[in-house]
Amino acid sequence: MTTDNVTEQAITEAPVPEVADTPDTSAAQTPAPEAEDYSFIPAKFVRDGKPDFKRLAESYQSLEKKFSSRGGVPVSAPDEYEAPESTLGYSLNDEQLSAFKQEALAAGFTKEQFTFAMQRYEQALANFAPPAEHAAAQLKEIWGDQFNDNLQAARRAFDNFAPSSLSPDHPVLNHPVVMQLLAQIGGELKEDNAPGRGSPAAGLTHADVLKMQSDPNYKNDSDAQARVTAWYEHNFR
Repeated sequence: MTTDNVTEQAITEAPVPEVADTPDTSAAQTPAPEAEDYSFIPAKFVRDGKPDFKRLAESYQSLEKKFSSRGGVPVSAPDEYEAPESTLGYSLNDEQLSAFKQEALAAGFTKEQFTFAMQRYEQALANFAPPAEHAAAQLKEIWGDQFNDNLQAARRAFDNFAPSSLSPDHPVLNHPVVMQLLAQIGGELKEDNAPGRGSPAAGLTHADVLKMQSDPNYKNDSDAQARVTAWYEHNFR
């Protein structure tokens, strides 16, 4: 056997060394995609980690209908409200109007709701105390030719029985029913013996007299005694 043959046989029979597998790092080098951020969407509109656009659309449509039925959206500042022009001659001063605008803003009023509230307030006020010109027109229709006489009688009753703190310009005196009541009372008064507003008996009622007399200090109160005496003299002499 030749040397070459021996060498060839040794190479053939020699074990082949095992080569370790080289790990595939290509997948590790590719970054995983970041999860979508849906934090800006309310949780109730997120299902299985994804936005539920159907529910979101339905909610939007429902909200749109509500705002449409209310006539708009609430304002963000009180100055956005505009007071409607009065049809009955009423007016609020700046302080009152500003205060009401602040309350309307806090309540979430829309512009339309603010206008509606102002108009309803004016109607309610008209039922309680109509403007002077409206009251006069109604009384002229009711009293006819006796308008001036009844007006004087109403003033006479007011001067004799109204509290001294009540101004003749008080809005309650613009109510036709109040004026008719005063006119009826004033028509039964005699101008020569009716207690004037400066009289000690002016403004007193029988209940007032009884209350004054029941006061423990009544015996020592000469002013109260004088008023009670004047009341009795006027009503029972």
